[in-house]
Parts: sequence; C-alpha cells; structure tokens
Amino acid sequence: MGRIQVDHAKLWLAGEARNWDLAGYQLTELKEVLSDVQDLVPRYQNVPVGDMIDAIITGTITDLESTIAKRDFSSFSVFFDKLTAALRYLPQNRRRIRRGIGHPHSQRCLPLLLR
Repeated sequence: MGRIQVDHAKLWLAGEARNWDLAGYQLTELKEVLSDVQDLVPRYQNVPVGDMIDAIITGTITDLESTIAKRDFSSFSVFFDKLTAALRYLPQNRRRIRRGIGHPHSQRCLPLLLR
C-alpha cells in the first residue's frame, strides 16, 4: 500500500507542476504496482483482485491517460480526485482508510512525501 500511496502522490505533484511527461510516467508506475498487486494477491475474500481493480480503477486510469495527453490540468484534477476515491475502495486500503490514500495536499499525506 505504501508504494501505491507514494506513486499516487507523485502523480498529483507532476500534474500540478504541469509536467505532463512525468505525470504520464507516474501513472505508468502506478499501473505497474496495481498489476503487481493482482499477481501477489490474486484473490481477496474469494473475489479475484484483478476483477476488482478493473471494475473500480481501470476506467479512471484511462480517463487520466487521456487528460494527460491533452495536458488539461482542470480535467486532470477532476479525474485525479476520482482515482483517489477509487483507490480507497481497494480491499487492502479499507482497514487503513484513516491513514490511507488521500489527496497529497492533505496533512495526513505529508509524512509519506517526506520519506
């Protein structure tokens, strides 16, 4: 979960800086981590994790990829917030939602960026 949080925060910071190449790279890194999660935890409570990720996150990632290609920060911000909400629904995050994934500007995420 820590890696997802860090990649999520770096994605925001790259988009906020309008560094679209870096934002695209960070989104790719986040997708790789989600793929690793599917490999390491194929099932959670008898449900395929890959199916959960596809249902909850894949559409939002596609929207973010499109927004990054257009270099549109206002849309990026909207879809980033949707990604943040979607990541909170991953099973590994439910137990830690108070310390879990939030917007990088929230104070509870600041310690993650300082590591």
